[in-house]
Order: sequence, then structure tokens, then C-alpha cells
Amino acid sequence: LVYTYDRDVPGQSNCYATCANLWPPVVAQPGEHPSGDMTIIRRSDGSMQWAKNGMPLYTFSKDTMQGDMKGDNLHQDWHVVR
Repeated sequence: LVYTYDRDVPGQSNCYATCANLWPPVVAQPGEHPSGDMTIIRRSDGSMQWAKNGMPLYTFSKDTMQGDMKGDNLHQDWHVVR
């Protein structure tokens, strides 16, 4: 599952350092191409990250089993993308 973060804005991630360790960004690999509502943004560290409708996407490090959604609505900031 992937999540969005309410403190992000379209096209810009605000999750770095400790945040990104807990919420790893969904990294776009060279040669991957966006389509539909999926886009790729450039993070401030220069890496590329997948986004949906411009909102950066993340995984949650505590989701360890298939189907886990332990981060959904965490601190009212993180939301599973449906």
C-alpha cells in the first residue's frame, strides 16, 4: 500500500530525514514514465518520487505484512491511497 501526507503540497515532498526513514518515498527509477494521474516529482535531494495527482507517495515502514494499513490516518496526516 502507498500513502499520501497532508503536509505535502502538489509536486513537493515535505518528508525528509527521520520522516523519510519511517515513511520511505516511492522512488521512481530511471526510464519509468508517468501516465494518467500518476506523475513523477523531483525531491530536494535530487531523487525522483512517484506521485498521484501531484501528491508524493510513500510506504510505511511498520507495514510488514501484505494488507497492513498501520499508517492510515496516523496523526491525521497520512492516508492510504485508494
